[in-house]
Amino acid sequence: ERLLSTSHLLTAYQKPHAMEADKKESQKLPPNPQSLANMLSKLTVSWTKQIFMKGYKKELEISDLYSPLEEHKSSRLGDTLSRCWESELEKAKHKDRKPKLLTAVLTGFGMRMMIFGIIMFFGQVILRIAQPLLLAQMLKYFSPESKMGKSEAWLYALGVVLCTVSSVIVNNPL
Repeated sequence: ERLLSTSHLLTAYQKPHAMEADKKESQKLPPNPQSLANMLSKLTVSWTKQIFMKGYKKELEISDLYSPLEEHKSSRLGDTLSRCWESELEKAKHKDRKPKLLTAVLTGFGMRMMIFGIIMFFGQVILRIAQPLLLAQMLKYFSPESKMGKSEAWLYALGVVLCTVSSVIVNNPL
């Protein structure tokens, strides 16, 4: 039984020198405008206007696209996974067990995945449940037999607006 090394994993999934070719290709592309966009531009996604206008006028080609953000480059993610896999190989060798890819993935990306999972849970469960409940309470204000005060109705309306804004921010990260 032999343990897979990082080079075996990489060659199984990509051609030799593919990462170098990717790096050269992305260096030819213009810089990604999202990296320089301000908070409002990121919130409204207006930094994409230029490429949409270009795509409206003509068919987009590879040279029209932007280089990926640093955190989205496969070489960065691949390097992290490679480093974690090598560490997992060493641990498996010392403990006389098979290496586990899941352990390497969780070591490299587990905390980030957990944080995104909590944020998505908040957005998809908490906000989706709270928004219609707040809306129902706000609509009770307009019922003829309601004894709800105007300020309480405004608080429910504010809650609906905050849920909507929070949902947009959670589902469209800056």
